[in-house]
Amino acid sequence: MACMKYVLFLVVSLFIVLASGVCPKTSLSYNGDCYLFISENTKFFDAEAFCNNKSDELSSSHLVSIMDRDELEFVSAASLQLLEATEVWIGLNDESVEGQFEWTDGSIFNYSHFADGEPSNSANQEHCVHTYAETTWNDASCNGMKPFVCKRAQWEWAHECAP
Repeated sequence: MACMKYVLFLVVSLFIVLASGVCPKTSLSYNGDCYLFISENTKFFDAEAFCNNKSDELSSSHLVSIMDRDELEFVSAASLQLLEATEVWIGLNDESVEGQFEWTDGSIFNYSHFADGEPSNSANQEHCVHTYAETTWNDASCNGMKPFVCKRAQWEWAHECAP
């Protein structure tokens, strides 16, 4: 009986550890999510495809959705430190309907931090959003080349890795 309790304790402990903030070693943990910072200059939709399919460490993720000022500051500071970049693709775009922005991960769009005069949709060609001047956003051509950030909930990653 004591052995059975010990095994149950180990299984529960393993689940708690996996679900309580573990991210792949090449990504950063913040507020319940894992973030992977990619330095390769990439087009917006190619970056999203990388996050969805090609990232071994954080597969089935999306370009980062930013829900509040604290998360924006985290992403901006980490991008500057890890990528030496103030402009990175985030998962926001209005490719489907001009002016109706949506996150690639399907999150509700209820926070934005566009720079003054943005989004501008210059020449009717700017539909994808990147960080700009560290903590603001700008819309740009989706064919522009920028580094990017993938995001995935820690519990999703831990669930895949659980025994």
